[in-house]
Amino acid sequence: MKAAVLTSTAKSEDLKKLFAVKDIPIPEYSDDEILINIKYASLNHRDLWIARGMYSRIKLPAVLGSDGAGVVSAVGKNVEGFSSGDEVIINPGFNWGASEEYQSKDFRILGMPDNGTLAEYISVNKSYVHKKPAHLDLSQASVIPLAGVTAYRALFKKAKLRKKDSLLLTGIGGGAATLALVFALKV
Repeated sequence: MKAAVLTSTAKSEDLKKLFAVKDIPIPEYSDDEILINIKYASLNHRDLWIARGMYSRIKLPAVLGSDGAGVVSAVGKNVEGFSSGDEVIINPGFNWGASEEYQSKDFRILGMPDNGTLAEYISVNKSYVHKKPAHLDLSQASVIPLAGVTAYRALFKKAKLRKKDSLLLTGIGGGAATLALVFALKV
């Protein structure tokens, strides 16, 4: 399969020089995993930070990408509720932990250290795969996961936003801020 592989990091270098399109093996999937054919992957500012070397524990080479949407290609024997051909999105935040207040020491985000969505295929544990909402196409669904979960948690889990509250959003135009605005307007 083809993948955009980050081969080095640099703060000021042309980012195109840091990536190479390479053939890498299609990932294997376990009994509890789903093999997804990625149709759309979206860039997140996190990918830029990693490429510029501004992220902890960078391991190269790496397939970045936290956000993506695709089609189920195969399922492990313990996977129920998904079939080949289902359109899905991925929750890229793995192992959050038991507390809503803070992440566990095992928390990680898809795309570093695990290979991410900038590839033709990815295998993901069934608990992080969700059927695509019917009102979105795959390209629309691919931009929601990481920024959407971040915005949702900030507004409703941390701030506990209610209808009569005032809200100041900085950085409108960025993914998380834009989704926070959309969510807040629905309150």
